Amino acid sequence: MFNREPDIDVLFRNGLKDFEVLPPSDIWDEMPPIKVTHGRQRIFYAAVAGLALLFSVSAALTALFRNNDNIAANLPQTSFSRARQVKTAGPTLKAEKSTATVLKHEFRTTTENSTVTATAPASASNDQVNDTPALNDQNNNAFATERNSEERVNLAGLFTSHDFGNAGTSIIPVATNETKTKSNRFMIGGSVAPGMSIISDGGHSDTKKLLTSENSMPELSAALSVRYKISSRFSIQTGLGVTSVGQIVKGIDIYSGLSHYYSSKGKFNYVVQTASGQVIGTNTDVRIADESANRVGSVISQAIDPSKLPLSYVNDDLRQRFRYLEVPFIARYKVIDRRVDLNLCGGFSYGYLIENVAFATVNSKDVKVGYTEGINKNSVSSQMGFGMEYNLTKNVTFNFEPVVRYYITPFSSASNAIDRQYSFGIFSGLFYRF
Repeated sequence: MFNREPDIDVLFRNGLKDFEVLPPSDIWDEMPPIKVTHGRQRIFYAAVAGLALLFSVSAALTALFRNNDNIAANLPQTSFSRARQVKTAGPTLKAEKSTATVLKHEFRTTTENSTVTATAPASASNDQVNDTPALNDQNNNAFATERNSEERVNLAGLFTSHDFGNAGTSIIPVATNETKTKSNRFMIGGSVAPGMSIISDGGHSDTKKLLTSENSMPELSAALSVRYKISSRFSIQTGLGVTSVGQIVKGIDIYSGLSHYYSSKGKFNYVVQTASGQVIGTNTDVRIADESANRVGSVISQAIDPSKLPLSYVNDDLRQRFRYLEVPFIARYKVIDRRVDLNLCGGFSYGYLIENVAFATVNSKDVKVGYTEGINKNSVSSQMGFGMEYNLTKNVTFNFEPVVRYYITPFSSASNAIDRQYSFGIFSGLFYRF
């Protein structure tokens, strides 16, 4: 056998593995305080930014379509009032022995002693036309006057301006009664929707057990929408929105001040098992404990007992918040078209995860604990609703719409985690038609 000396690394490891030295007490005065996020300020800034974006988009689209309307208003008119203009103008068409302009179905210019078929009655002879002006015939015979007017109406539809005989009667283009009304096809507006989530455990017994000590946080959605009316009853809608969902994990005790007594050697100290996935406690100043169930794991060395340290109590609820940026594609059909409209709507929405945070609340302030591992960043949901629209003014509409949403993609990729989510919300807001 070989006589080998012990490895120096093994000697140091065995000799110093249980040895710990606390740092001087005055060094803790230089440690930074716990990071506190102000949820109210974020909500205020988001609301201000959303209103600014809404007014900017509204002003730009209004200016764009106002310019298009001005261009269309300068185009020449092509429709005329025919019957009324002919009747108001005094008929002075005469047939003389000189060369006369005669309008027939072929619209030719004839010579002397021709019959004026456009103005003469059917019973009038050539001598009557030549000897008596058409104006006298109209005064003596009401039937001839009516027929004469009808024939002039037919001729007026083909000519915009003509001189008849010596009087120079002309048909002046005027606007018809069949003017096209301006069609407001675009609508832009904002809406908010408080809602409630319903979670499916996917048939996992462990997830079902975890859900017994968890509650869903109130769901809140806000969106800016643009709607285009294809027909009087059918329209499509898209836009940009933000949806916030989450869970409240009860019975998880949160303490602060751990970094004053323990210096972490890793990126996290605690792991909490929830129905949404594992919460990674990246805030090394926080101690997490679970007195009622075995849901919390720790990587802190057993040489120190955090439960015996004089830490500050924060709360016994751990909150998980997930915020998605969503782009919906919705189709609408108007069932009732009155001052109060009733609509059916349905479509899909794509969401991208922009916030994943676990926190505790103390004195109305959020203390970040970490994040939830395994949450899918992309989500696709379908939705269906039945809403009401009330026309406040000609261009402003109030919308009230209950919506049911079903998430097609899994909520989390972690094992024994939430499989699907359902939610019910009520969208309400104002839309501007232009």
